[in-house]
Amino acid sequence: MTFPSTVFGLLLLFQVYQAARIVPQPENVRVEALNTQYTLKWDWAPDLWKPTVFFTAEYIPGFDKDYGPGEWKLVCANTTNTQCDFSKYFDYFGIYHLRVKAVDNGSASAWVEREFCAEKEGELSPPTITEVKSTEGMLEVHLEEPKDNKNRSMRDKVQMKVLILYWQSASNKVLNITDNSISVVTLKDLTPWKRYCMKAKVFEEFYKKESQFSQDVCATTTIGGSNLWWFSLLLFITTLTLTFVVILLCFFLGHKSYKVVRYTFFPNYELPANMQECLFDNSPPLASVLLSAGDEAELCCDKVAVLPEGVPDILCFAATSLETAAISHLRQGSDDSGVYSGEEGSGINGGASKPKEVA
Repeated sequence: MTFPSTVFGLLLLFQVYQAARIVPQPENVRVEALNTQYTLKWDWAPDLWKPTVFFTAEYIPGFDKDYGPGEWKLVCANTTNTQCDFSKYFDYFGIYHLRVKAVDNGSASAWVEREFCAEKEGELSPPTITEVKSTEGMLEVHLEEPKDNKNRSMRDKVQMKVLILYWQSASNKVLNITDNSISVVTLKDLTPWKRYCMKAKVFEEFYKKESQFSQDVCATTTIGGSNLWWFSLLLFITTLTLTFVVILLCFFLGHKSYKVVRYTFFPNYELPANMQECLFDNSPPLASVLLSAGDEAELCCDKVAVLPEGVPDILCFAATSLETAAISHLRQGSDDSGVYSGEEGSGINGGASKPKEVA
């Protein structure tokens, strides 16, 4: 046998083997249904067969299959995808049979069939929290219901209820509320000026179906309004005013304290020049001179009054007249003691001088 004939024989045997080989079935055939979106999906392992395999998917209503001469209706033919959309062919309350097979070069796998009921097996999408309003110390949660593939509410098909979980953002205590209304749900008995977070889901009791939770949404409660922006503005202005008053009062008290301390310990007035000479002169103190004087000597000193600035002249004149009268009386009484005095009288310094006022 020549080499070309040998190769031809091997190729022929391979073609016969391929034709006789059974195409494997699609694996893990399932229907993923969300609201009224129905998609038949399956798995295919390309290592078991050539990746160029095509798939065919069909359906038939359950009544036609069981009781009538119904025919399978083709939905996806010769597709390389591993899924097929049946949404526009199914009714939510119907029962259907679906099947899929793999096809390759005229060879096909066996059909993989499954039954599906959307009302029983279909899942529900979570509601959407569109808005949260604060009113009279409560929170009004506005929800958008799950929609079908024609953007209509699923409430027309399913008797749903809503479950809302809510909690303070600073607390781990979770509360819940169940309501038949899915449009607006009111959360009551909340603490004012606290931040609450919430999430919601819908459920159907007959078939025990429930959706996933929606995304978390947070809002702050108020006292009695939607947002009370005017109350926040008033609070800000009041706080700013009180802060300004406190700062002004502190400045005033500090200024007054400074003036008192300075007036007490660092006065801004000085003693008269003649008194400073007596206090700070290097000559012997006045007291030692008085003590060294003879017994017969009598020293007459005018009374010195130190008055603050701004005292009326009439008061100064009255005080000077009283002092002069008192000194004259003392001089007249000294005649019996041998010390003479008079209008020109003499003293230790040659005569008494006119009382001197020192301002």
